Amino acid sequence: MLAQGRRFCLFACFTLAIPAGVTLAASTPATASDHPSDETAIRTVLAQSGLLSDALAGTSQEADFGTLHVTPQVHSSEPELTFAWKRGCAQDEAQDQADVHIERWLTGALQIRSGHHAFTKNVHDRSCREVHLLRSPVDGSWRVATLSAMVANTPQGHTELPLASLDTALGSHGFLSVLSDLDELAVCPQTCAVAAPGGFVHVLVGGVDPDAVVMVFAEGQRVAATSAGGSHFEATLHVTGEGLRSVGVTVYSRRSLVDPRVAADARTWVMPLLVRSARPQANALAFDL
Repeated sequence: MLAQGRRFCLFACFTLAIPAGVTLAASTPATASDHPSDETAIRTVLAQSGLLSDALAGTSQEADFGTLHVTPQVHSSEPELTFAWKRGCAQDEAQDQADVHIERWLTGALQIRSGHHAFTKNVHDRSCREVHLLRSPVDGSWRVATLSAMVANTPQGHTELPLASLDTALGSHGFLSVLSDLDELAVCPQTCAVAAPGGFVHVLVGGVDPDAVVMVFAEGQRVAATSAGGSHFEATLHVTGEGLRSVGVTVYSRRSLVDPRVAADARTWVMPLLVRSARPQANALAFDL
């Protein structure tokens, strides 16, 4: 029953992201030869909006957790994109739509110092993200409508990240894990939190092991989240510039960091954050980049 409820929640989140009145056929996975011009146009849109960039770039500085010091030296592989198409019906004035599944591998090492001991642990985590795009019926251009967080975990790992929330002066938005399959989790489009240029983002993480090690990173900043009591952690980051940015949260099993015999075990969410001046309906499901 619980699993059924989780699946229903994911489906409900997806349907909320579809414009009202649109009648769609089922998504159809496509090969590169099916829609070559559309794929090229969409890759360009994703690249220009930063969704194909390495979300971990510039975030390799050390984070301190008391006597435990962790320096991640992790990079993302080139993205692998899978396309699914939903063609609109002219009589219903429905727009053509595309779902793009973006998969990467996060590889590298963790440099760990604990007391007088120092050791290295290999990292090989899988990540994925789903992006939903609409094609303009006027000029045929594609734009991003909704996107999920980028979700990554250690294969066969056990670390959980049930809830992460971004609080800004313009509102807040939470990203809820249903502790399910990685691919199932990443297909749930989310609204995008919005922050003003030069503002601050308060990151709250809840429901994790009270003994977990939690890092928060964005735009070259990486900080250790502090315990807010029980299974809750928090951190604050400063954001600059304008456009689509990312705020990431990595939760490690403490045992996997302090015991040299145990493999690294982590779960990472990289959440979208739109940095721009306040506008009406800042947290709307669809947004223009």
